[in-house]
Order: sequence, then structure tokens, then C-alpha cells
Amino acid sequence: MTKSLEELLATNQPAFITPEQGMPRAFRAGSIKKDGVLTAATGAKPSDFEATHENLLKDRGYDPAEWRITSVTDSEWDVQTKTGPTQFQAFKFTAVPRGAGEAERPDIEDLLAVVNTPRVRVEGKRATEGAWVHGLGDLQLFKMDGDGIEGTLRRVLASIDAGVAQYLQLHDHLAHVHVAWLGDCVEGFVSQGGKNAWRTNGTITEQVRLLRRIMLYAIDAYAPYCKRLTVVSVPGNHDEAMRHPVSTRSDDSWAIDALVAVSDAITLNPDKYGHVECFVPGPDEQDVTLEIGGKIVTHLHGHQFRIGKEWDFWKGQAFGGQQAGLAKLMLYGHQHHFSLDSKGDRLRVCVPALESESTWWRHKTGEVGAPGGLVFTIIDGAPAGFTVL
Repeated sequence: MTKSLEELLATNQPAFITPEQGMPRAFRAGSIKKDGVLTAATGAKPSDFEATHENLLKDRGYDPAEWRITSVTDSEWDVQTKTGPTQFQAFKFTAVPRGAGEAERPDIEDLLAVVNTPRVRVEGKRATEGAWVHGLGDLQLFKMDGDGIEGTLRRVLASIDAGVAQYLQLHDHLAHVHVAWLGDCVEGFVSQGGKNAWRTNGTITEQVRLLRRIMLYAIDAYAPYCKRLTVVSVPGNHDEAMRHPVSTRSDDSWAIDALVAVSDAITLNPDKYGHVECFVPGPDEQDVTLEIGGKIVTHLHGHQFRIGKEWDFWKGQAFGGQQAGLAKLMLYGHQHHFSLDSKGDRLRVCVPALESESTWWRHKTGEVGAPGGLVFTIIDGAPAGFTVL
């Protein structure tokens, strides 16, 4: 008898098991309180269970008005039931009593007022030919570590002001200014599975709003003095728009959206901003490659590789014929410290962070940052004068 394709491809089906038998042991239902911290697991839940913080607490018999969830992990698995494969899920969370250790949240309007405060601009002549580069990365706006958002905000504005002042002091004034935002500009809520949410004392809309104002501040600071102003923003790991429950495109980033919004705004005033160009990665891309001052420069965040593996990453881009592989200078962030290295005619430059420290890293290693932005020149394809401001 002739068999069908389905019969020929058929496999043995597993025996029916209960949802609990397929569930990871760590997610078995239960709860425990130790030193004022509640740790609880829901056990198996159907796929349509809405895992809001309120529902998770109520599921384990705790009042959401009295408890606040600080972290959530989840697991999903399929169970072969009599009606076919069925998906289940389970959740594990930690919570603390409301009011425990809550930090004072800064007022977004006060922070925006700092950006909008008029500053004294250094008057200078308009430019001849050349390229001045100002790289800024890892602001992680609204992260509470170190001196917090107030310290980071003061530092980034001071870096921009100092960069303009140094630019205007050059003997041969440069026609082209290039400002590079190199990722992790906001703290976001996706890093490390959302574990840092409690340590992030601003909403995502406040984070992005402040970033947009800072980007515009930098444009307004440099634009009057140069013939051409280019601005780049690339995605980091902290500013991903979504990572859970699904990962979206590589360019789905608040750091990109912020510059796109600023670009849309300045196009409404071509008389003032007609010489300003903004660049972001294409769909599902993470880097921007441009010619700056006669040198091809690729911009990225740096979370694509580990410390010590930078050259391996770059070699792979070249071997695969990617845009980043065409560059002679790789400008990136993520590693939170300034570093400079060369091989042949290629140069890699990591900018320092603008946040003051990662408390987790300080506890782990004792190290804190040396924060600032990075400025340098590229003239006839030769980078020089690297200075942290």
C-alpha cells in the first residue's frame, strides 16, 4: 500500500505528561520571605495568563498595595496533551514591601531646565577645511549609580561646551564638525532582564525626552561655527526599545529614535540648520560608516564583542564584505573607558563613559570610571589630538 508523505515523515510522539512535569524545578509554585525580601514562583500557568505585577502578587496571595516587585524571570515550555502540543509558562519574582529603599525620583522638568538654561557661547570665526570629532557614549541617563542623572547631565553639557571652546581655539579652524552618539545614551529597562528597573529613576519617555534635548543642545552649540555638521547615533544594548518577550530589529533603539526626532525637527528650519546632516543605521543594522576628514570611520556601540576581541570582530566584518570592514577607524563605546590601539593603517578608539560609575562593577572590581567625552581631529585622513573632556 502506498504511504503518504505524512506517514513517511511521521515520528514517535512523546507520552502525555502534565504541565508540572515539563516545568523547570526552579519555577515550582511556592514562596519564601527572608530578610524582608519575598521570593515566589507561580508554578505552571496557561499561555494566556497575564503576568502583570498585580496578577503575580495576587496569585501567591500577596497584596499589591503592600508589596512591590523588583525583578521577574519566566520560562515557557510545550506539553503534549491529548488535544496536541500546548504551551505553558511559569514566573519567578522577587518583591519588597512598598516604601523599602525607594530612592527619591528627580523631577524631569528640573533636569530639562538645566539643558534649556542659556549658556555663554564662545564667539569664533567660521571654518576652513578639516574635521573635528566629538564622541559621546554611555550616558545611561537616569541610572542612579554614582552621582546619578544630575551628575551625568552636568558632565555631558560641560563636555559639549568644552569641545566647542577647544574647536574655536584651533589655529586652522576646521570646516567640518562631527558629533557621534555611540550608544547606551539612556539606561532603558531591558538590560539584564529588567533587573535594573528599580535603579532607574526616570520613565522611558523622560529618558528619551532628555536625550533629544541634549542632542539638540550639541547641534546648537556647534552649528553656528562650521560649514558642515554631521551627527550620528547608533544603538546600544541599554537603549534597545524591546528585548523581552521578543527581540526586534537591531535598529529598534531609543538612541536612534531620539536623533530621528531631532532631525525631523531641525528640517523645519533650513535657514539655521541647512548644513546639519543626521545619520542612523539602516533597517536591522547596528553601525554607521562615513568618510570623515578623509578617513572612513565606522561607528558602533561595542556590545557586539568582548574586550580583547575587538580586532577579531573587525576582521570578520572585512572578510564578510560588510560596511564596517571598509573603515580605517572604528569609533565605539560600551567598555566605559578610553582606549586607543592600532594595527597597520587601522585605528580603533573607544570613548569613555559619561556616567560616573557602575556600582555593580565597583563592588566587583573596585574600579570606577574616568568619565567624559572624547574630541580629536581628522585632517587629510590622519586622526590626532585625542583629548577627554
